[in-house]
Amino acid sequence: MKPLYKYFPLFIALLVAAIVSTGVYGGFVVRSLFYDRITTGLENTAEMLRSLLLRDTQVDIDAFCKASGTEYTRVTIIDARGVVLGDSLAPPAEMGNHGTRPEVLEAFLGKIGSEIRYSDTLGRNMVYLALPSFEYNGNTIVLRTATAFSSLNEKLRGAYVQITLAGSVILVLLSALGFMFIRRTNDALHIIQNAVREYAKGNLAYRPKVYRPQALKQVADTISSLAGDLLAR
Repeated sequence: MKPLYKYFPLFIALLVAAIVSTGVYGGFVVRSLFYDRITTGLENTAEMLRSLLLRDTQVDIDAFCKASGTEYTRVTIIDARGVVLGDSLAPPAEMGNHGTRPEVLEAFLGKIGSEIRYSDTLGRNMVYLALPSFEYNGNTIVLRTATAFSSLNEKLRGAYVQITLAGSVILVLLSALGFMFIRRTNDALHIIQNAVREYAKGNLAYRPKVYRPQALKQVADTISSLAGDLLAR
């Protein structure tokens, strides 16, 4: 009987594949959760700013955006022609037409638009969220908030490190348990094999001692009992 140890590399390979696939799926889930959390925060900020803006129809839109923006949140207001009326981080006159931006198009269709995209103005990836368009002082406008994608990446990086560490610990523990199981099973099969050989030679007094696994212990006890019955006849 060939030893079961030769199957251990296959067991490890399957185990690694299972853990990696689970980790990848977990990474996608975590990314989705973090993205939802960030867009929810951007949406709440945008809703608050829209309420403030609607209280005063005479406000200077660019000044409003620059006063409302923070180190982490960019605020932009765009009209129906795609012209930027105000932005918290850049002069509107230096910004191109925003009418074709995916999140802006969604907003003018009456939906909440969100997008992860590279910003030509800032030179980095941003997470954008635009509220559905609304009327302000006789114009249809869109209020958009955004934050640096790097903030999402930082959160994801920490989560991925934890997933990797957890997967590594699980791999080591399951590998150790798998090796112990294979070793015990292989030893038990070897003892049962020796018992069968002894019985074939007529040594019915031989008693195999198998303690685990339980299933093989039952097999060893059964053939030992049968040998005992034959010896008693």
